[in-house]
Amino acid sequence: MQLEFIRQVQDLRFPALTFFFEVITSLGGPQFLIVLMPILFWCGSTRVGFRFLAVVLISAYTNSLLKDLGPYFIDGDGPLHTLRPFVAHPQQVWTCRQAPGFNSQAWLAQLCREEESLAFPSGHAQITLVAWGYLARVVRRRWFTIFAVVWVLLVGISRLYLGQHWPTDILGGWLLGSLMLITALGIFSLWQRQPARLNRVLLATLAVLVPVLLLLDNDPRFTRSGLLGVLAGASLGYVLQQRYASFRVRTSWPTQIAKVLIGLLGIAVVQLGLRQLLPDTRVWEVLLGGLTGVWAIYGAPWVFGQVWGKAHGEQLFSQRREYVAD
Repeated sequence: MQLEFIRQVQDLRFPALTFFFEVITSLGGPQFLIVLMPILFWCGSTRVGFRFLAVVLISAYTNSLLKDLGPYFIDGDGPLHTLRPFVAHPQQVWTCRQAPGFNSQAWLAQLCREEESLAFPSGHAQITLVAWGYLARVVRRRWFTIFAVVWVLLVGISRLYLGQHWPTDILGGWLLGSLMLITALGIFSLWQRQPARLNRVLLATLAVLVPVLLLLDNDPRFTRSGLLGVLAGASLGYVLQQRYASFRVRTSWPTQIAKVLIGLLGIAVVQLGLRQLLPDTRVWEVLLGGLTGVWAIYGAPWVFGQVWGKAHGEQLFSQRREYVAD
């Protein structure tokens, strides 16, 4: 039944539609959100940016963990044991690499990515719902909420069209994402009432939790190790930034562009430059992630404050209170 549904969706394929859904699935993946997270922190709101970063990273970590550990706890043909459609039925489900004109169109070759992990739950569906659901709750504008809903649906459809997921993977990702989003909103509401105390609790929790997870988590690709490193570094950086690195969040467009370029350059130096000099081990992956988080949340804002001046209390959409303050 699920296979037949995917085949019906894929019967609609033609090069332009394949390109469209490849763009959608690329922008709905973690790579785009990794770029969006610090930009929101630097140019929108430090509070919203940090919380956005936290929910996306935790969601990505949880999804990866479920895919790797699920088969150890559930035997047989349960959902956590599900192969991706193009792997389970290579003769009936095509991917973008079998799309018309793939070999002759460089843009399609650049966008096409075939995932190697298990299928359930869909990381794109889960993380997209968490990320854009949180932003919709913050912005609280009807047009943005409609955009967020349409975007989440399009990302889910793109995963079916490209043969990467079963319908149950998409539904499972949305369900898990909804649960994580509701939990995060509750925590943020509590945080708003006792920010100083919870900042200390946050650091203490991470100081214990990150080493424990690293010891218990057999992460063969070091993906989750890097996520933990970024989360720990960003959390430390957030506490430091709030105390020592005030900067102008909202400013002129040329300054915003300069901030983004400086910030992303620093991330590139850490993630691309230092990575070439260091061995590929879990310890170094955690340290690289930690340096990335500290730079994005503390180092770059400190530079911005030195160059363009300091400011206090700037918030996103200053004429509207954030929902957690209601």
